[in-house]
Amino acid sequence: MKLSLCMIVKDEEDNIRECLKNIRKAVDEIIVVDTGSSDKTPVIAEELGAKVYHFRWCNDFSAARNESIRHATGDYIIYIDADDRISEDDAEKIADLRNKFPKKKDIAYSLKIMLPSPEKILNSAYQVRIFPNLPDVRFEYPIHEQIVPSLKRKGIRGLFTDIVIEHKGYEDYTLLRKKAKRNLRILKELLSKDPDSWFAHYFLAQTYEVLNEKELCEFHIKNSLTEECKKLDPNWFIGASLKYSQLLTEKGDRKAAIELLRKLEEEFPDHDIVRFFIAEMDMEEGNYREALNRYITVRPEKLSLVTIPISEDKIRYKYYLHIGQCNEAVEYNRLAMDAYKKAYELAYTSEFKKEALIKIIRLFIKMDKLGEAIPYMEKYAELHPSARSYNLLALGYMKEGLYEMAENSLKDAISIDPRYWKAILKLAELYIQTDKFPKAEEILNELLENRSIDKQHRLTVLLMLAFIHVSRVDLEGFLHNTDLILKHLNIRASVGSFQDLYYIYERISEQFGGLSQIWIESIKKYLNMLSAGGSFSYAHSVTQA
Repeated sequence: MKLSLCMIVKDEEDNIRECLKNIRKAVDEIIVVDTGSSDKTPVIAEELGAKVYHFRWCNDFSAARNESIRHATGDYIIYIDADDRISEDDAEKIADLRNKFPKKKDIAYSLKIMLPSPEKILNSAYQVRIFPNLPDVRFEYPIHEQIVPSLKRKGIRGLFTDIVIEHKGYEDYTLLRKKAKRNLRILKELLSKDPDSWFAHYFLAQTYEVLNEKELCEFHIKNSLTEECKKLDPNWFIGASLKYSQLLTEKGDRKAAIELLRKLEEEFPDHDIVRFFIAEMDMEEGNYREALNRYITVRPEKLSLVTIPISEDKIRYKYYLHIGQCNEAVEYNRLAMDAYKKAYELAYTSEFKKEALIKIIRLFIKMDKLGEAIPYMEKYAELHPSARSYNLLALGYMKEGLYEMAENSLKDAISIDPRYWKAILKLAELYIQTDKFPKAEEILNELLENRSIDKQHRLTVLLMLAFIHVSRVDLEGFLHNTDLILKHLNIRASVGSFQDLYYIYERISEQFGGLSQIWIESIKKYLNMLSAGGSFSYAHSVTQA
């Protein structure tokens, strides 16, 4: 059985060579219909072995497609676009499939079309791209041309394959808008001829979405929800319903959106993707148990609309991430962690990876398992090398006693942001913990000289210095720092004993919490020990107006 490759082109000299590079070996002939190129597209096509035909453009993609298959002599036809890319492996699969075509010519084959978007989200859908060359099998509709209706009328059944085509035409947002404006003219003309055309309404909605015309998008998507649409392909109807529910939600009509989805669930109970979106709405409203009960009925491998472009990978990632959120909300932390880890495995963009890692790290911290979070903190710091991420990683290292690694992480944080006080103070704390008091003092004294440090952080610095002095029983240094603290807080006090100092820090403790409180309690502990060991007759007072 012979296979003809058919394509329509215009000004594709930058694409056509790459497009045909691998697949040309898998087909018996190449038919190229040129609709008015002003560049070298026809010449390059002929150099690659194509039969080139010229066709006057008439604002009708089906007419051009049908002109291409009119010239095809093969038993089967595969159609592609110049911005399609087929790998060597997939070209070999096409060649193998060619040897298995039935002589009855009663099967059409769907290939998986990968559609990278401007947002770097990879959408995918199955399209019939290989079909028997029969007299009555022709493309229909002037835009977004369809071969399936004529195949259905002929009783030709469809089979799905694992052959992949990557379509490059949706990556550039400027080009996407240009195409949308071109399509708009054709679709409006189609709608003027048939005002009830669900097809025209459906693709007008898509076009207006690209052009960011939300109200027009909503109007047309609502009018595409017809019995005829449902009959041709339930996936189109479901996809349009999901888009309509999203638009209703965005404008604040959540009640109408959920009613639409529940009605859709009743009509299509076996479509997991409908239950998934209902669970999403339950979760967004804080109904975590209801959402969880619905999520667990969803089969993640079935989260697809088959013939409608969606990002299955993104939806599966969100499925596990949101199951994690719901489990965490109802305190099923172990199940939440399992789901977050699965989401991380499925995350295919750096943003998704960071989102999942944050969930994992926060849950480990919540479960008081900071040490187990370290590998995920390291991954997060690699993806997002910020002062904050390195500071957080240092906390994990310190918790596990990995002080050298903590020191390096803190220095990385400070090198990124020299004014990130948390990291600077944490480095001083690390030096105190490891008995490197001179290094800690050097850092803290430099901070005191920095006029941009805020009042709260300045107090913490003074308390840390006070702690260093009291822990070394450096009474003079400790009293000096206490003096500075009292002045800083505008407190008047007299000191004649360790007990007086203890009560002064009690007064300070009443005003502050957080990090300051930790150092205050540590100082009080030392003062108690010193008080038990004796007294001193040093009279010290501070008078602050």
